[in-house]
Amino acid sequence: MVKHHKAYELGIHQMVAARHLNTFRGRILSKHELTSAEWLVLGLASSKTANGGIRVTDLAEVFGVKTTYITALLNTLRSKQFVETKSDPRDARVRLIVATKKGQKTIQAVEKRMNSDLRGLLGNDFGQQDIDTFGNVLEGLSQIDV
Repeated sequence: MVKHHKAYELGIHQMVAARHLNTFRGRILSKHELTSAEWLVLGLASSKTANGGIRVTDLAEVFGVKTTYITALLNTLRSKQFVETKSDPRDARVRLIVATKKGQKTIQAVEKRMNSDLRGLLGNDFGQQDIDTFGNVLEGLSQIDV
């Protein structure tokens, strides 16, 4: 049965769920010495590494922030040896961000831990289809131009 929610109820649920998810994510990431923002950037860089990397400007565009913010995150990730830069073979002026082996291993470990811990947290209350639908809704909401 589909329940119709009032807009303010959805707002309350979203606020509380975001707080819970941030706490959940923070516990796991702190063990890897990562903030949420660093983890997101590292994850995207890691996914682009096999294809040669990603530009700082492209990272900033995905997250809707200025390149200076991404550069600061990358400097921290570099100091932790999670990412490095390399020249773009098509244009030597362009620097591409790639995940190091340490960065890739860290992303794999975090993903594995988050998935298993989330499954344990949700128990039998939500099936894979529910989780996939939630992910699709979040993705759709993130692409709305407001």
